[in-house]
Amino acid sequence: MLNDESIRWLYTQRVKLHTSNTKENEIDIEKEWKNLQNILKLAASESLETIKRRNRRKYLKIWDDQIKQVTEAKKNHIKIAEFKETRRRTGVQKRHSTG
Repeated sequence: MLNDESIRWLYTQRVKLHTSNTKENEIDIEKEWKNLQNILKLAASESLETIKRRNRRKYLKIWDDQIKQVTEAKKNHIKIAEFKETRRRTGVQKRHSTG
């Protein structure tokens, strides 16, 4: 967004405005750093657009027995496949360690 010349100009003007309103020669480095962070965040929020997040639904509104059966079957299939893969790997490891 800062590639746009007008937005970049507005951002730099906001940073200059906020830095001119702060104390010069702050002794504590941590305070100075926090102050600079706040200035940059404030200037960015003033000059750039903010996008509101939409509420995304991560669940189904309608949950019936058929969907429940399908998901349970899928979970069971994955567990069986993982179990078989684990048994296969341990068998391979035993053969290599004894051989």
